[in-house]
Amino acid sequence: TYDKKVAKIYTANGSTFNYGTFYLNSSSGAYLFVPDDAGLERLHANQTITFTVTTTDNDAALAKTSAAATITLNITAVDDTNTVSLGTLANFTEQQANCILAPNAVVTADRDGITEIQVKVSGSGSQSLDSLSADATTLTTTGITAVHDAATGILKLTKASAGTAEEFQAVLRTVKFTNTQDAPDPSLRTITVNTNNSQSVLSPTLDQQTFSITRVNDAPTLNV
Repeated sequence: TYDKKVAKIYTANGSTFNYGTFYLNSSSGAYLFVPDDAGLERLHANQTITFTVTTTDNDAALAKTSAAATITLNITAVDDTNTVSLGTLANFTEQQANCILAPNAVVTADRDGITEIQVKVSGSGSQSLDSLSADATTLTTTGITAVHDAATGILKLTKASAGTAEEFQAVLRTVKFTNTQDAPDPSLRTITVNTNNSQSVLSPTLDQQTFSITRVNDAPTLNV
């Protein structure tokens, strides 16, 4: 059993939290540290905090106090994993105006938050003619920006202050594929997703799905 305890409070990343409680048996000198998971999850990846406890032994009969003894515990945070599940993608038909690819996408985020989701489309022989975009109203509501690079096929969804999983999920569910070609390349397209957290750590591929392109046989026209 332990008859002494102290909660350790720490301020980091804009908030104050309890990251654990130190218990001491004043008779035997045995001690125990119980971490507070909710508090420790607020640390960023590779961030280290130092927990120091100083104890003294007071002998009232002899009116003596022992020299202080210090116990130090270093705690280093690790990067938790964001997850993205696109679900089954919608297929595209030539000249389709509103092909929402992943209306049921699910995003979860670690406590570091997400600063960016990268959505890449590949598989076409004419990469620059494929385009990805996101709903303007949802972007405004969430504070996320969307920029598509036609050369790489990557749509970057970005929020510098780190957004929540719910915000990025809302935007990802509106991502639209377009190709204005008459008779677009019918090759299967692949969508690949990665995330960046607030420590600018780019994840490995979190999900990868394919969708089809269907051409339409246009009716012939006759000019006389």
